[in-house]
Amino acid sequence: MPPVITELADGTKVAEFTLGYELELKTVVYMQTLLVQGDSYLQERHPDVYDLQFGIREKLAADPLVQTCLDYSVISSRRFVPREHRHWVLNNGVVQCVEELVNRFSPPQITMETYHPKVPPSGMAKYQRISDLLRAIGYDEKENSRGTDGIHYWFYVKRPRSETELAPVPKEGV
Repeated sequence: MPPVITELADGTKVAEFTLGYELELKTVVYMQTLLVQGDSYLQERHPDVYDLQFGIREKLAADPLVQTCLDYSVISSRRFVPREHRHWVLNNGVVQCVEELVNRFSPPQITMETYHPKVPPSGMAKYQRISDLLRAIGYDEKENSRGTDGIHYWFYVKRPRSETELAPVPKEGV
């Protein structure tokens, strides 16, 4: 099932899919991927940059406008995504959401950062997968570094379309 994509009043682009339900709490649990303008570590130098974020959010089933903050924690991931489904959630869920958002909205610049410092190699795999995707769909990686704070930072710039891509395709028989 493709993700549901929406654009919020503040310009944030959201792609989400349902992970499950908390029956006792009467909440729906979603995995969300966001492109947020104005929330990047490079915002002052690059005003057109969008920050790529992903995490888990719960919404009241009766009123989806009542929702939790985006949760980036390992605890939440372990709580809502069983180990045997994590690979699927990343590759068929989060990565698909990133691809759909980026292809639909085509942001000129994207940043991404780990929420937690000193993420172990096993936790960095998802960021590598997303980086590979961004490069494959037309973005150059301009930064890939770990700051003194232990947070890992990435910066991508959309590649200019080549002249051959911009040239009109000749019609047959003309």
